[in-house]
Amino acid sequence: MKKILLSLSALTIGATPAVSLLNVGQKQVITQVTSEIQKKIDETSVLFKAPIITNAQKQNSDVTTNWLNDQKVSDISNINSALSYANFNAEKYDMKSVEKTLNKIYKDKDYKYKNEDATSELIFGAADKGVSLLENSIDDDGLKAEGVNELLNWISYVSFGTGLVGAVNAKSIDKSILNLNKNIEWIAAFKNTPIPTLSKLNNEYDVYTFQDLQDFIIISIGNLLSEASGFEGDSFAQSTGWWGRTKWNNIVKKELDLDTMKKVAIPQKNKNSSNVPKGQTSWDTTTNGNNREFSIYDERSIVQQETDFIQSIVKHIINSGNGLKIEMNSKNLQSIVNIVYSISWYISSYDKYSVYVMPSDDNYLFSETKSNMTIFNEQRTKTIEKTDLSNSLSGILSLFKSVFISKDRMTSNRGLKILFQNGDKTTNNWGSELSIFLSFIGGTWTRNNFNNGLNALLIGAMAGVTNSKLLDNVKSIDTILTLFGLNRNSLGYVIGNILNATLANTNSTNVFYGLATSTLVTIVGGIIPDVGKYLDEIKKMANDNAFDHTMTKLVSTKLNVLMDYLGNVMDVFSPPAETDPPREPSTLPNKSILEFMNMGVMGITVGNVIWSGLNFINTSLSEIMKPLGLLGALLSDDVSRNYNFYVKDKENKDSLTTLELEQLLGYKPEDVFEGNTKTSDLAIVWSMMRFVNTEQGKNKVVGVSLKNSNGTSEEIIYGHKAWKMLLGLNYDEMNYYDNSLLYWANELLTNGLTSKIIQWPVKMTRKYIDYNLSDITFNRNKKMNYWSNKDLFSTQFVSYQEDSKQEVLNYKIMYKVKKDVYYTYNVSVYKENTNSKYKINSFNRI
Repeated sequence: MKKILLSLSALTIGATPAVSLLNVGQKQVITQVTSEIQKKIDETSVLFKAPIITNAQKQNSDVTTNWLNDQKVSDISNINSALSYANFNAEKYDMKSVEKTLNKIYKDKDYKYKNEDATSELIFGAADKGVSLLENSIDDDGLKAEGVNELLNWISYVSFGTGLVGAVNAKSIDKSILNLNKNIEWIAAFKNTPIPTLSKLNNEYDVYTFQDLQDFIIISIGNLLSEASGFEGDSFAQSTGWWGRTKWNNIVKKELDLDTMKKVAIPQKNKNSSNVPKGQTSWDTTTNGNNREFSIYDERSIVQQETDFIQSIVKHIINSGNGLKIEMNSKNLQSIVNIVYSISWYISSYDKYSVYVMPSDDNYLFSETKSNMTIFNEQRTKTIEKTDLSNSLSGILSLFKSVFISKDRMTSNRGLKILFQNGDKTTNNWGSELSIFLSFIGGTWTRNNFNNGLNALLIGAMAGVTNSKLLDNVKSIDTILTLFGLNRNSLGYVIGNILNATLANTNSTNVFYGLATSTLVTIVGGIIPDVGKYLDEIKKMANDNAFDHTMTKLVSTKLNVLMDYLGNVMDVFSPPAETDPPREPSTLPNKSILEFMNMGVMGITVGNVIWSGLNFINTSLSEIMKPLGLLGALLSDDVSRNYNFYVKDKENKDSLTTLELEQLLGYKPEDVFEGNTKTSDLAIVWSMMRFVNTEQGKNKVVGVSLKNSNGTSEEIIYGHKAWKMLLGLNYDEMNYYDNSLLYWANELLTNGLTSKIIQWPVKMTRKYIDYNLSDITFNRNKKMNYWSNKDLFSTQFVSYQEDSKQEVLNYKIMYKVKKDVYYTYNVSVYKENTNSKYKINSFNRI
């Protein structure tokens, strides 16, 4: 308004000079115009162009005056002046007095109008400012902190100016975010970068070596299965041996952690002495009420604890019949990401071990002189370095490389060996691996002796199966196992080791052939129904070399042949019903998976294309994490858990008091919806902006500090710096806090392509705004140029009087609204002798 009222423009009038002078005492009254008086009329009438157009054309006074202020007086009047409309009137009038008078005039209903394009101009004008700030905040390198700060200031200003802060309650923001959070809560895990860092592995998971990483993988898988199955823990009451001492508290807890597991085994027994921290000779035992949590009799190694854990969970899953229910929440997503990346890093850690020629014996895939297991044992003792942890999944992808790339015959085989090889040899022998009679003397596969890769996972899982109710219906199973020197545990270990050897792509032909032809096994086969025919089928499969590099055969055998073979095997182990029709030959293609992958043209194969696509995704994982991180930050509810809030008077620094979250928000979390205990970060930020606009927050400022701080004045951040900090802007350094909303937005925009994609709609919006503002300006110029035309205005002198104190000039202004329609306005202005500028005495329409 001040800008509008700074000046008004000049009217031009033509009149025939005439003079008549009356002397009345000391006052001179002139009733006929002179050239000098006419000049005064011309110059003072400029001021009234704005209120006349406002009234006659029903225009908004601000819009009218703003337009006139930019015009040259010579363009809209007969006055030859280069001054602008605003400056000319400021030269002729006391604008402070004029402002008060015109303000009163414009409050009258006949001068109070709204332009038809005023709303559009307001919207597009605000948008123009906002887009300008956006343009100054984003470039090809990401978010510019200084520009972001200005943008946040503008958002705050507009929110207050438009009343948005008062109108929008934080509870509505909270409800929208938290409802979304309930449906995709797992996304929140991406805010804090779910890929484990070296610091997180060390400090949170007690993972320092690759042996620790291997144990961490199995523990994480077990914990995930435990959570998904509702497992509540178990305990083993087993005899220690000949003296019958019972390890009554070999407890299997609901959840394992590596740090605790390292404390269970007794260092003096040489079970886990390598895990005792430097300078400490033994672990302390602890008590929990009347039950000892760790006992000196609990001498299990870490691998045995893992096996027992997996065994108990699988047994529980089978016996309960409840299956698995893995909820997609941030905790489980974190576990899955931990598992996937840890497996990949574990495999990739062997990349430095290489042979350049495909060995004839695949027990030497990592060294020409050292066996695979020797290399594995060496590598697992090494400490994990930061360079061992990448953002890619190259290790896991290597498991499939030989399938897609025809010339690669080794990479996938190496990965399988890393994860599953369970012995010093890759050609397994019946005599050493499965000499199951008196298993405590021979038969390495009957015991849990192996601690490589995922061995313990499969061994424990199979032990869980054999200890479950699935074998309860097998007649005399426990008696028969005793004849072999076995029990249900060792039977599970045998099956688990067979699976490990198969997945490791080793040659187990001799083991299966020996099993099928063993005299003792054959005798047992005569006791238990159908075992004999199972042994015959196993013998046949061994003769067919089905157990020699089985994983390779699965991808190299023609699909129709493979399915027919597997179908015939299944018919033996799970015979079809008599009413079932005969098995038809497979209709699958007469090509293997490898042959499909090698199909192509001009040297480009299907496998090459797929592998390139997988590698592209792999190298893009860090970019994929960025939008997920941004969405996770939008859904975050971390602030309420990590910060304390304060309030103080702006004028009184000693008035600092703690501000409860409910006071800041104006509602309780449970008010959002029943059972809710969370508050979204954005709702808190909005509440901090809004608080100072409430009665409670009048003349006050809100501050925040970390909950683990002392809350001293130096630790508390106040006002706009505080809520900007919660969004992620470090105001003092002009950069972003890690894993904040603005951090992820900046990370997303540091990708040149993403930045250009984001800038494109900004540029399109700029064009749209400029077009509409230009259109509004064009139409307004067109109308205002016509309405302000000097030919539409004329004046008529009424009187001029002068005395020792002041001069008073009265005249009429006639304005042509349209053909034969005129509005007439009475004008009276005066100038005190002590002042060189005019003031308005009166102005009204007749």
